[in-house]
Amino acid sequence: MHNVVPRPFPPPALANVPVEYIVNQLHSLAPHYWSKPETADCTIVVPLSSLYSTKTEQVSRSSSQTPETFSDPLCEIRETPRSERRKTAPSSRPTPRMVMKLHMDYLSAHSTLLRGLFSGASPLDLRPLSPSHGRSHSFVDSHLQDAASSRNASQLSLNSIHSDLSSSSPALLPRLLPSNPDHPTLHLPVPDPSSFRLLIHYMYFGSTSFMEDALDRGTISWEGLARNVEYLGMGPDVKMFLGRWYGQWRRDQEGDMYEDEDEEMDSDESYDSSSEDDDYDEDMDRVSSATSVVPGDQMDLDDLESLEDMACDLPRGRNRNTRRLGHATSDPSLQASTSSLFQSFSSLPRTQSH
Repeated sequence: MHNVVPRPFPPPALANVPVEYIVNQLHSLAPHYWSKPETADCTIVVPLSSLYSTKTEQVSRSSSQTPETFSDPLCEIRETPRSERRKTAPSSRPTPRMVMKLHMDYLSAHSTLLRGLFSGASPLDLRPLSPSHGRSHSFVDSHLQDAASSRNASQLSLNSIHSDLSSSSPALLPRLLPSNPDHPTLHLPVPDPSSFRLLIHYMYFGSTSFMEDALDRGTISWEGLARNVEYLGMGPDVKMFLGRWYGQWRRDQEGDMYEDEDEEMDSDESYDSSSEDDDYDEDMDRVSSATSVVPGDQMDLDDLESLEDMACDLPRGRNRNTRRLGHATSDPSLQASTSSLFQSFSSLPRTQSH
């Protein structure tokens, strides 16, 4: 490890001052130090892959409406000079990197990892702060497991090609590069370089607005930002912000899922109603076809006239003929037979009663 003048935080002169007060004072003075590389007292070098370099440029272009945040001389992307590469490194393709000239007090106030490095601690002693330590207790993993049921969980995650960045690889260990002892240069392989500059802005100003806007627009991933927070050992405030944003994202996803279910139900109901209408139309067609005159059922005009003649011959009104009611003898044939029977009885000899 290269020699560096230890820079403890808080400074010994402010040992009895609450850290919260010191941080608030730093935030109020941030406009005087932001975009002032000539006043910087440290340099942070972040290695980039080709994919991360492209993604970082996209974030920079998408944030062009805030030039005071990203278009500043504090940060530049350049290739590693041949003289700074290891002899064993391939020389055919230089490694892209992001170089930021910053101020140690702002970094140490928010990152326990950087605070330890600037205080003179060995990177090996700070290794438990890496994302590989205690992964079962990682708030990032717990949120990602909860989001796994969502259809759009990929919006939270890094690309699978970068999954090795969260492993316990020695390449993730920071190290000091040859530099002036009063101006250390730190090689810092953060898990997600594309969101690192947003965290630097948060360290200076204490505002999460740019991070929230980038998350809403999808220019950075929630997991990448959260992995950086864990890697740097940042405080609870930014973790609370990540938790709130995740909670809102989860509620929005559930709302979208319910809306999709309602649309599916509406489409099913419309399909059922259209099917019922079709069935009703078919039933009505069958009824109309049963009551309509088909060519085979048509009658000739002569048959129709004969039916009309028969209707004219049929008696109309009340029948004037006497009808038999019960035991009455209204039937002429029955009345004639009855009179002849009485005549037979009258012709019989009469007996006298004694």
